[in-house]
Amino acid sequence: MVEIILIRYNLKDIEDKAISCIKKNTKYPYELTLFDNYKEKINLGKLWNKLIKDSDCEYICLLNSDAFVSEGWLTEMIKGFNDDVAIVGPSTNYCLNCQKITREKANENRDQYEEIDGCSGFCYLLKKSVWEEVGGFPEDFGFYGQESAFGLKVKKFGYKQVWAKGAWVEHLGHASSSKAEQNNEFSEVKERHFSRQRFARFKKKWDTSIKPKCTEETLKKLEEGLDKNRFAYVRFGDGDLLQMQGWYGRNDNQFFSLELLKEKIESFQIVEPDYIRSVMAGTENEPNMTRGVFARYAEDSKYQSIIKKYTDNFDFYNPIALHYLMAFYPEKVVNFIKKLQSKKVIFVGGEHLHNEIIQKVFNVNQFIETFSSQAYEKIDKWYPQIPKNGVILLAVGRSSGAVQKRLWNEKCKTVTFDIGSLADWLSGIRSRTWIWKTENKVQNFIKRILKN
Repeated sequence: MVEIILIRYNLKDIEDKAISCIKKNTKYPYELTLFDNYKEKINLGKLWNKLIKDSDCEYICLLNSDAFVSEGWLTEMIKGFNDDVAIVGPSTNYCLNCQKITREKANENRDQYEEIDGCSGFCYLLKKSVWEEVGGFPEDFGFYGQESAFGLKVKKFGYKQVWAKGAWVEHLGHASSSKAEQNNEFSEVKERHFSRQRFARFKKKWDTSIKPKCTEETLKKLEEGLDKNRFAYVRFGDGDLLQMQGWYGRNDNQFFSLELLKEKIESFQIVEPDYIRSVMAGTENEPNMTRGVFARYAEDSKYQSIIKKYTDNFDFYNPIALHYLMAFYPEKVVNFIKKLQSKKVIFVGGEHLHNEIIQKVFNVNQFIETFSSQAYEKIDKWYPQIPKNGVILLAVGRSSGAVQKRLWNEKCKTVTFDIGSLADWLSGIRSRTWIWKTENKVQNFIKRILKN
């Protein structure tokens, strides 16, 4: 049984429509609780906690009064729960995260569920048992922020939040706050400012997220690495992390293999000061980062969960530091490149990357040819050719971590950098979304570097 809680706030026509949609479109067993908070104006966190405490239902759905549910919505959402899931949210036309898609897209995604970093609060389906376990909603927020704060508590207790892609709930957005502001009862600007301040303090206590270093801090570490006898910049992107969970890959460039998986995990579990691991999870969005161009993934919590299965040391760096800074702030990379060019540089990658631009930008002394696909399957043919000293730039896909692990364990005096798709970007090969979205910046970077 689900208890649906809808808080009224002097919006009779809209609220009546929301209630009508619930009664018309909800087949899953439910009870409906309505509370008029217009006169009492009880703090939302406190009000929710009271109503949830009084409920005998196993699940609670906090539904905004300007949210209109569609047929089968609750049945679709309930199916998203398992023992590890605490919160489920639907697809919608209006919210500030990945749950915003078209209704047509939602209809195409029935029975599709995806772990996300946090569910939007307009339609928030939760387990009462988890609410009890984590101590309920915080009661010192204002109009906004309670759900996000509750989500942090849930995450710290080891639970997940899931997006039910096939459930559709239309959302007007800001109906209550707009009406209150019109009546001079509420200030949107002040309320959001207060919530941001409160959430920042709350986050310090409850946030257990992995937080890699920013791009510039990572670049500084890489520059320092060039002065070391042994150093490794090892990158774990979304594909690497998914393969550590058994994913077979999105194309045929590298088939899944148990041998590669074993080496990838061994590489990931090396924890030494100069063997720096970087992960595409928990990274903060920086200026010019957008979807498809280095922005944090909507499924970030899924990647963080994978990481936590394999290590309890979360000292991570940024895996796209060079990519991002070369594209948007090339002036910040000049010193690193000049320092790199003064070293003995070996480039390891497919024949298609052995070109004049790569040679000039990095001042490559030696090219080691691998294979453009299935490189790991043939690693015993090309790995022995790699010198056991010098600066080694790797562009061999998911085999890079295996190479770096082997060189490190063999105590080789090498400084290794996994540069990944950066080599494709410089070579004009549109292998990634970020490459074709920033291809107009390549020549600017190359000119600046060659000028210096």
